[in-house]
Amino acid sequence: MSQQPFKKFINPKNNAAIKEKHKQDKKNTKKERAAAIEKHFEEKRAMRQKAFSANTSIETDKKDKRQKYPQQKKEQPVAPPSAAKKSSNTPEMPLNKFVAHCIEGNKQSLASAHSEHSNRTIILIGPEGDFTPKEIEEAILRGYVPVSLGQNRLRTETAGIVAASLMII
Repeated sequence: MSQQPFKKFINPKNNAAIKEKHKQDKKNTKKERAAAIEKHFEEKRAMRQKAFSANTSIETDKKDKRQKYPQQKKEQPVAPPSAAKKSSNTPEMPLNKFVAHCIEGNKQSLASAHSEHSNRTIILIGPEGDFTPKEIEEAILRGYVPVSLGQNRLRTETAGIVAASLMII
């Protein structure tokens, strides 16, 4: 039997030539894709630059319109916010002021010292290592009540959370 009838199924080119052509096609496609992407980004950059230059020109126009020596406006006296509150008919809630420290002395628990009727409270919580005795004395002179947050020494971050939770209880 002769091989002639099967000749049409055999590729006359060798595999190396086919592989090389395929590689070249892939390379060209990749270059075209990269060029298209670069063109797209160039268009975006140009639009962004155009918008930026338009914004800066608007800003310079605004600057040019400003007076060289602007006239000072007469300020009307504004009443402090506390004066506005006092004029209202609702009575102010009392302000609770506490200083939480670790130095032994005459202190009460924050839970027992806090008034349930007051929603205005200031609690001073010291840094790591606590307040100095001078700072505590100054706070007491300014009307702060010394309180304890419990028997354990707390970190500053934890003390704030404990103080808030003791006021809720």
